[in-house]
Amino acid sequence: MIGGNLTIIGSATGVKTANVRSNNPSSSLKAPGGQVNLISVASQGEVIPGDGQVEVTSETLGNISVSAFDLIGARGFDSSDGISGSVVVVGGRITADNSIISTTQDGVNLGGAISITGDIVLLTTGSLLDVSTFGEGRSGKIIVSAAESVTIENGSRLTSNAFGSGDASGVVISAPNVTIQNEAIIQSSTVGEGRGGEINVSASESMTIDGSSILSSGSFSTGDAGGVNVSAPHVSIQGVALLEFFANGAGRGGQVIVTATENVTVEGGSRLDGVSRSSGDAGGVVISASNVSIQSESLVISNALAEGRGGVILVTATESVTIEGSSRLLGNSFGSGDVGSVEISAPTVSIQGEALIESGSDGEGRGGEVIVTASESVTIDGSSSLFSRSFGSGNAGAGVAISAPTVTIQGEALIVTHSFAEGRGGEIIVMATESATIESGASLNSRSFGSSDTGGVVISAPIVTIQTDGSINSTTFGSGRAGDVTITATGSVLFNDSVIFSDSEANGDGGDITGQPPLRGPV
Repeated sequence: MIGGNLTIIGSATGVKTANVRSNNPSSSLKAPGGQVNLISVASQGEVIPGDGQVEVTSETLGNISVSAFDLIGARGFDSSDGISGSVVVVGGRITADNSIISTTQDGVNLGGAISITGDIVLLTTGSLLDVSTFGEGRSGKIIVSAAESVTIENGSRLTSNAFGSGDASGVVISAPNVTIQNEAIIQSSTVGEGRGGEINVSASESMTIDGSSILSSGSFSTGDAGGVNVSAPHVSIQGVALLEFFANGAGRGGQVIVTATENVTVEGGSRLDGVSRSSGDAGGVVISASNVSIQSESLVISNALAEGRGGVILVTATESVTIEGSSRLLGNSFGSGDVGSVEISAPTVSIQGEALIESGSDGEGRGGEVIVTASESVTIDGSSSLFSRSFGSGNAGAGVAISAPTVTIQGEALIVTHSFAEGRGGEIIVMATESATIESGASLNSRSFGSSDTGGVVISAPIVTIQTDGSINSTTFGSGRAGDVTITATGSVLFNDSVIFSDSEANGDGGDITGQPPLRGPV
């Protein structure tokens, strides 16, 4: 269909909302096994159809509006030979409102793609783009691109799933500005042997994912998941949005990767979530930008719940990382699978406002490390906590390591390595090239409550200050040995109104306390 402004209005009589679709389909435009082209031009030029694409030479494009339409498709289900075609939409402003575009297929052939290209693209009110495969053939890909903006909202969905042995091809979205909001869903998962596709969303200016929207890539069976990749100069993930990968079977989960040349903000209870619930490994979560802010009770998770291994959580910035507002970064193992580490690095790192960073083991699997590295300063404040722990037979991992020229731990912050059973607790290591300060009720605790040893505490810096109710302790409450407390300074160690101890509250041995030079101030 080629013309100027195109308006296609369906006549379905059922009620349709963002979350409810009518079961009374009465409007369709089908080309079983062929290709549906919707092209709107507003100036002279040529329109040259091709296989899965259309070349348009017109300088000015018209508008396309599809409303309340139950199917525009080239589905393999509707073709006698099971071959699905493609759907190509090219225009200026393109709007799909409460409509379906589908090229799903159940045969052995390559599924058709859905390609939408415009100046402004709006998918709204429960619209659906679907290229899933139910057979051996690989699905087509969903490609949405715009010269100005793409908005996906109000329960609209883009799905590229593999329900058989065929692979899903995934979803690609690109524009200067991308907004995904109000319970929109983008999904590419595998339920069978086929591999799930990747979700790639990129913007040359800004991206917002908001309003309980979901970007999901997962594996429910033996096929591997593809992953979620988000990139823009400015990325805002807010309003309880969810970016997730998962491995619920033997297939491996992909990664969630969020990249920005300037700022990444994760806030408003949003989640970046990776989990392995079976034998498949989880891939991990990676966030990188000039400045990264994780705030307002947001979560970054990579957990292993069974035999599969949990992935690494990696947060890096070229300027600063801030984690605050009761936000949490969690990498835990609850089964026999090991969990990856939680790693944060930037010139300046600030962890404050009751934030929690944790890597641990609740089962046989080994917990990972919590590693915080800065080229300028690390500040841990405001009752925030860094935990490395073991509640089962798995070791807690190497523990917690903090390194920077200047390290400040204050405001009742906690750095903790715990062992509650047979698993060994990790060490707490604080390394500074200029100064390390533990003050204002901050505490470094290495403890064992079972038969295993604690890791101990190591602090090294030219100037070490422990004051105003600072606490450093290595304690065993069971048969395990308490680790040593070692404080080394090339300049001075100032100790005032604080406590340092390594002892046993049961039948285990206490560790040694070593200061070099000797501690100055009352012990």
